[in-house]
Amino acid sequence: PSEIGQLSSLTELIFDNNKLNGTLPFEIGKLSLLKGLEFGYTQLSGTLQSQIGKLNSLRYLFLYRNKLSGTLPSEIGELNSLIYLFLNRNQFSGTLPSEIGKLSSLRELNLHNNKLNGSL
Repeated sequence: PSEIGQLSSLTELIFDNNKLNGTLPFEIGKLSLLKGLEFGYTQLSGTLQSQIGKLNSLRYLFLYRNKLSGTLPSEIGELNSLIYLFLNRNQFSGTLPSEIGKLSSLRELNLHNNKLNGSL
């Protein structure tokens, strides 16, 4: 729900392994203290919106095994604290944004089973 953006002290949001559907709420971008965002094994669809880049404290982003599609936003490169990025088993397409190279803290990147193309 859109009210999720009002949880200003939230540091982790985990809805792993549920039957949630719909899109990732736009208001998640307001959660500036969020360190962990996990929606694995759910049924989320739609795109990964540019608001994701506002989560400067985010250390892990797990959106694996969903029905997310479209291109990865360039704003993903603004997640300076990100250590783990798991977007595997979705339907992302297009090229990998060059901004992903700005993620200097990144230790694990998992993008398998998508529809990405182009060169590395």
